[in-house]
Amino acid sequence: YGLSGICTDNTHIYVGESMNMKITVLTPELEVVQRISLNTKFKQDDTYIRDLSLSRDEVYVCFVNSDYPIQAFTKQGILTRCITHKDMLDGVMFFCIDQQLNIIVSDYGCCKVKTFSNDGELMYTFGNRGTALGEFSGLWGISVNDLCHIVTVDEG
Repeated sequence: YGLSGICTDNTHIYVGESMNMKITVLTPELEVVQRISLNTKFKQDDTYIRDLSLSRDEVYVCFVNSDYPIQAFTKQGILTRCITHKDMLDGVMFFCIDQQLNIIVSDYGCCKVKTFSNDGELMYTFGNRGTALGEFSGLWGISVNDLCHIVTVDEG
């Protein structure tokens, strides 16, 4: 079914199983210790996992073809809350979580970086479609470092 999204909490590696709606948890030696079935009611037949991110207590999952693209789950797979609604995003590709647990999204559809609070409130937006400084032609990967600097991958 394909793999999508990988992240670590320094003791385990979490790998999304795209169409299976599961997350496999591995040791650093790549031994499987758990398979988490995501228990979400907000999916369609063609919903699949795009990306994963972790906080201390939760697994955040980005779904494609879902009314709620970013959702938070316990590490046992129980849905705790929906962070964003599909109307807030034009085509999320990847996302990350900063130290304050804000969700930073690379929105491919509109070539913008969007930051949401952990409750789903849109806080900041930057970028536009283009080739000048601060513009993107195809926003893909995104990460945030310990200094809260955002790093993006642009296909242009």
